[in-house]
Amino acid sequence: MKKSTRKKWRAALRILLPIVCVALLTFIFGNSLKTGEQSSRQSTTVVNAVQTVAGWVAPDSAIATATGPAYEHLHGWVRIIAHFLEFAALGAAMTWCTFSYSLKKRYLIFPLLMILIVPAIDESLQTFVQARAAEFKDIGVNTLGGVCGALFAVLVTGLILLGLRKTIRQEREEEGVEIPLAKAPKRKKNLKKPAGYPRFGMYYKE
Repeated sequence: MKKSTRKKWRAALRILLPIVCVALLTFIFGNSLKTGEQSSRQSTTVVNAVQTVAGWVAPDSAIATATGPAYEHLHGWVRIIAHFLEFAALGAAMTWCTFSYSLKKRYLIFPLLMILIVPAIDESLQTFVQARAAEFKDIGVNTLGGVCGALFAVLVTGLILLGLRKTIRQEREEEGVEIPLAKAPKRKKNLKKPAGYPRFGMYYKE
């Protein structure tokens, strides 16, 4: 991949990834602002879709045939997995958005802070909605999902960069460009101020 192409990809990601982050936040907060009845109806639709797919794959499985208490148990697990996945997607998107601007590790503090703040805001919004309440369990699941998504983004980015370095090295070798060796760090010269001879704060070599 040529340098100009890499720059175009990076510029495109700097536009696309913030949009994805905003879309995910809108989706998450939008679900939190739904009433208890609306949220339950949405979850039931997802559970029924899961049972339909399970019926195609394994008609006699516990998921496909779940009714009564088993259905309620399945309903709870589907909600937990949905919370985990939406925040995993948010954590990955925010991490990649940060990497599109800088690959320095210290800037990872921004997505990590968002991963900690957004779940708390998400659950707090539910206290203002009819038949909804904040749950510490959901905050833990959401935070765990965000952290896992961020770690996944870091791993994928590392593998991509490793592949890019190999590709760039091969391209330079094919073009006959000499690859400079890493230079040894320069040693700092020991400077000492002679005792009893201060002169405008200057230091002198030994």
